Amino acid sequence: MQVINALAAEWVSVTHHPEDLNAARWFIRQALTIGSEHFQMNMREVIQLDKFGMELCRYKSTTEAWEKTGASRGHIRDVVEGRRHTAGGYGWKYAVTDEEEIPENEL
Repeated sequence: MQVINALAAEWVSVTHHPEDLNAARWFIRQALTIGSEHFQMNMREVIQLDKFGMELCRYKSTTEAWEKTGASRGHIRDVVEGRRHTAGGYGWKYAVTDEEEIPENEL
């Protein structure tokens, strides 16, 4: 547990997001338990949108988007899941993969 706390504290000191200390601990615990390959397989690409809904940037995951923009990872997730309108002043959505179907009301 001391190693996890030390790694989480280092992560927070690098990212300058102290509110994510518990998330960092969880992530590190999971990575040590199941391995980092699991996380890379389950990452979902997110798209950053301007106020008109135009694509600004794509990120491999909500974690990468948070690291690059400073917008809360939890808030980004809330936006893509429809519980919030914006995170960090931007709209967000999941990128559609080849395996996913686009709902008819979004065509």
